[in-house]
Order: sequence, then C-alpha cells, then structure tokens
Amino acid sequence: QALEEHRSLNSTLEREQIKIYEDINIGVAVATEKGLVVPVIRNANRKLLTQVASTLKELVEKARTGKLSKEDVTGGTFTITNLGMYGVEVFIPIINPPEAA
Repeated sequence: QALEEHRSLNSTLEREQIKIYEDINIGVAVATEKGLVVPVIRNANRKLLTQVASTLKELVEKARTGKLSKEDVTGGTFTITNLGMYGVEVFIPIINPPEAA
C-alpha cells in the first residue's frame, strides 16, 4: 500500500530519466546457509495480504531448501530487508540494480 502511495520508490533510472514501474514486485532478502538470496513476490499490488504472506512463506521455504528458480529471484522492483529479529538498530541495506530502493 505504501508503494502505491509513493510510486517513485518503485522505480528505476533509465537513460537519466525516472521510470516508474506499474507492477510492484517485492524482493525479500532471505538468509540461507549458502548466503543471502532475494526471492520476488510478483504483482504484490494485486494480491490480498493473505496471498502475499502465503507466497512469501513458499518462497522462503524454496530459498532455504535451495529450490528457487531463476524466475523466483528476478524482476524485483523494490527490496525489503528485515533484521528486527536480530536486534539490529542500524544497517546499510543492499539496493539491487536496477531498483531505486
């Protein structure tokens, strides 16, 4: 919902012009034994919260079992990293090109 209200965050810089994506494809950083991966919840703006949660659960399971496909990890337009469970107060997030945030 926040990205619907602040569309410029769901964008990229293309030939020195800001291109705002129509679809909101949320990348979610997931730590695995082999390192960090960012599976993508496609068309999150067209899903109910329960559908987003279900998709996230499936993608996290695939990430942790090494079963993510190329499609699962490409096409993100905005990435979320949650470190709250580790007590982290400050960190520098990774911005995955060509994402703006």
